[in-house]
Amino acid sequence: MDNQEDDWRTRRLHEVLDTLRQDDVDGTFKALRSLRIIVWFERLLTLSGEKTAYAVGKLIQPEVYGKTKNGTIYRHNLWPKYARGKHLPHKALIERAEQKFPGSSTILDHVIFEALDLSRPISQSTSRLLQRLRFEVQAAVYEEAMLKLDLFVRKNFSFEMIDEISSCAHIDAVAAFVILYREACEVETIAPIFSLGEGLYRNLLVVAVMSLNAPFGKELAAVVGQYVFALGSRGGCRVRLDIKLFQKQCNALELLIDYLYRRKRVSPTAEGYCEAGHDILLGMLGQSISHLFLPSAEYSLPIECVTKEARVCVETTNNLRTWAWQTTMSGRHSNVVPDSIIDELLKLGNA
Repeated sequence: MDNQEDDWRTRRLHEVLDTLRQDDVDGTFKALRSLRIIVWFERLLTLSGEKTAYAVGKLIQPEVYGKTKNGTIYRHNLWPKYARGKHLPHKALIERAEQKFPGSSTILDHVIFEALDLSRPISQSTSRLLQRLRFEVQAAVYEEAMLKLDLFVRKNFSFEMIDEISSCAHIDAVAAFVILYREACEVETIAPIFSLGEGLYRNLLVVAVMSLNAPFGKELAAVVGQYVFALGSRGGCRVRLDIKLFQKQCNALELLIDYLYRRKRVSPTAEGYCEAGHDILLGMLGQSISHLFLPSAEYSLPIECVTKEARVCVETTNNLRTWAWQTTMSGRHSNVVPDSIIDELLKLGNA
């Protein structure tokens, strides 16, 4: 196995980020195409139980692996490029992979890709897209009693609804947030754009750390961060995805869950890990821990143009996250935000 296959996951995120930095229509198209290929390849890894592009390719295209007459090993294949999202598989190969691993091709038509297509408004398609999501996510968005009767009655926006969606460790939940966030940006509603952005950010952390979608979670977060968060601004503030901070938070969340597991405070099941992660993010282990996972907040307008509420939102988010990291790194733990931080925020609110 060559170096190209040894470090393909490490290289892949950097390549996606490089594509995103093009920041034009062509870059958007390429990034979405790369994400689609990456998700398809990771689905094949999961279904096959293999760990490398070499192994998956040998199962699906054994004829391109072999030896020459003098015993030299050869493989004329593109699987390392599929693993990194660098080459689009042709239809015949996708169908061949589907025959070998049924269900692998369905991910290519997942609603997330239409939700992330910014070339057309989403408000006219919101209901159609939401109704394509799995039931547990729909139940967070629609009245569950009506949903069981195949009637789609939307709930009013609330923090409880946002928490319900973000607790679902699946790409469908990310899709739901992207759809609702884009809808709120396009339509003048009472939908809390910044709170939706926080919920989406929290859900991206859940997916990147605790779900079956974790192998491509950082690439998914990078694409969402580049194109979705930038759409939303009400009053002059918005969520920003800093990929270095996001990776740091993913590492911290993994360490915390492992800490709880080793102390037998987490059920050793997928559901147990997700529940533990959700509890951490919602503050069940203390404010100093939950605030570790706040996103970056930034001004989307010149400072003299933003509302007081937007200033409070940005400064509160960033101050609490900074305090949380300082507290945790010093080995301390707190269930209460200190008076000094509260005083700063009160002064800001009264300014």
